[in-house]
Amino acid sequence: MLSTQQQQAGSSDMRTQALVLQSYSRALIEARLSSHLKRDVRVEIGVLSLGTFSGFANRVDGPSSLCAYHLGERYRSVLEINQSLSFSIVDLLMGGRGHPPVETRSLSALEQNLLGNIFEAFSEDLQRAWYQLVPETWVVGQEAQFTYSLDGFFPQEKMIIAQWNVEIEELAQGSIQLGIPLAAAMAGAKRAVQAYAEAENPLDSPLSDVLPLMLQVVLPPTVVTIARMMEIEEGDVLEFGDWEVAADEEGVEVIVCIQGEAKYSGRMGVSGTRKAVEIDGILDEDTVVG
Repeated sequence: MLSTQQQQAGSSDMRTQALVLQSYSRALIEARLSSHLKRDVRVEIGVLSLGTFSGFANRVDGPSSLCAYHLGERYRSVLEINQSLSFSIVDLLMGGRGHPPVETRSLSALEQNLLGNIFEAFSEDLQRAWYQLVPETWVVGQEAQFTYSLDGFFPQEKMIIAQWNVEIEELAQGSIQLGIPLAAAMAGAKRAVQAYAEAENPLDSPLSDVLPLMLQVVLPPTVVTIARMMEIEEGDVLEFGDWEVAADEEGVEVIVCIQGEAKYSGRMGVSGTRKAVEIDGILDEDTVVG
């Protein structure tokens, strides 16, 4: 079970990567539906949030078209196509005009089977779209029309929830939402970071343009005795040696760290209206900060 601190630590990076990948999966959904229905399908990015399976279920109104995907052997994701959109898709697949019925009802077994082809086709697209975040195989596990009938989900399970607004020409409007367990994303990200670090040339990795790295600018280390440290009180001034401070507060020597490791030496400066660092050189691998 994840602690609050663990969830918060991973949430920021997960959100950053998911925002990038969401645009990609939107494009795949748009292309997939257009190809199957032979109609112009437009998809707009809606909501992306962190929530729970219970929150996901609360967005589902009455009967809907749901598919649970197995992500590898440990995790499950859930995709929902809301009912007005489902009926339009099924009607077009059956040769109809694509207009949803006036009254909402459950899909028949035949209609559900037709929609199952869409869920099956989506599995490959979603796997490609989210592979950098969740490097698992997506396999259709269970189809249902009510969230309470889905197996293997717990109300308080943490999820990344993505939603898209979909329009099929002038025939129908609706939404598609996807819930991916946060635990799967965090586990996937951990493996991805390790693989990225071990790569012979990390720039060749598909993660090179989406994986965020923490950059820090720190003062070079100095030496202080234990006795002096014990005497430090609020308001004391600590002096550092062996580097210059310009009168305009620019030119201060600093060290740039990537993921906590000292990589570059530089000097503080200004770029436009923002503080910046001018890189002087690349540090040796054995350089220690702190």
